[in-house]
Amino acid sequence: MKSKLCLSFWQRQLLGVCHPYAVQKMNVASQGQGSNYNFLNQGKSAFGDGRHDMTQSNISFLRETYEFELLRAPMSEPEVSSRPHDWNEIRCGAVGVKLGSYPLFYKNGKRTLATLVQLLDTEVVDVSPFVNRSSLNFFFKKLNQNEKYYTVTVGCRNISPEWLTATQMEIFSKNGICCKEKLTGFVCTENAVMPPGTKITASHFVAGQVVNVWGRSLDRGFQGPMKRWNFRGMPATHGTTKSRRAHGAMSSTGLGRVLPGKRAAGQMGDKLVYKPLSRILRINTKYNVLYIQGLLPGLDGNFLSIRDTRHSKYVAKKTGISSLPFPTCLDTEDNLFDDYYAEDIYNFDDDAIVYQTEQT
Repeated sequence: MKSKLCLSFWQRQLLGVCHPYAVQKMNVASQGQGSNYNFLNQGKSAFGDGRHDMTQSNISFLRETYEFELLRAPMSEPEVSSRPHDWNEIRCGAVGVKLGSYPLFYKNGKRTLATLVQLLDTEVVDVSPFVNRSSLNFFFKKLNQNEKYYTVTVGCRNISPEWLTATQMEIFSKNGICCKEKLTGFVCTENAVMPPGTKITASHFVAGQVVNVWGRSLDRGFQGPMKRWNFRGMPATHGTTKSRRAHGAMSSTGLGRVLPGKRAAGQMGDKLVYKPLSRILRINTKYNVLYIQGLLPGLDGNFLSIRDTRHSKYVAKKTGISSLPFPTCLDTEDNLFDDYYAEDIYNFDDDAIVYQTEQT
């Protein structure tokens, strides 16, 4: 049974939603419309109504202590050294929160839609060797069996430990990391491994880069065949009764059974949707927001996983990107601008008309 959770204003602040646009968009996702709270303890707090050994003042004290002393306390950054990038290396990905869509314009005047994804409190939680070394798994992931790979677990958006069980807290307490609401594992090469606690910002990617994005689609519940599979339906007149939106016959009389994969009524949505070769059009380093081309799956407030496409070596020839930050961008404070645009995206801060004097 899928749990649902409604967040109040102070709970959203406790989760670390700092972007004002994200606070506005979280009101949509916090209504329990299929949100991805997969690491919550069934949507129940440890300080719920069933606790009789703690007063309300004790609960308030514990929440304020965790919010002000742990979440906002400066943590020591792990030592990560930058190395030259190689296109054969597999970098770590990132996890972000979907904020909504926003229009952007190309320099030729054409309009396109971009999805805003904010990397909110995104950091490395754990690193472990890649265990599943079966030949089939290496074939689908296009990995080399002679090389050594690691699974880098990345977390997104801080959350109070009251929503987690003792088993779920082990991965965070092992490395002293703040509790995260979403965890995703990325397979990386040995040179691209980052220690736990390394923050992943929007500067981890480059404007104009092509990435792969995946997330859970919108949960539409149990739907009929006309909405789920775009069936035409039965005739609306000439004696049709109680079957105008039905799917018709299931199979022939001689088959005697329904074949697997038969298109019929059932659960629609809430599935993992993989969208490859999505281009990053704009990067905002102040709020760690990525503007990814196209409409991405999920509600506003759901989580999206982003990583470099395996075809980056070939796509880089068309985009003109010579290298990527490896293993991640470490000089985040040295950014000269708050926004970085792709070469073919128009920046409204630039001059639209430039006058030049003619030389006679």
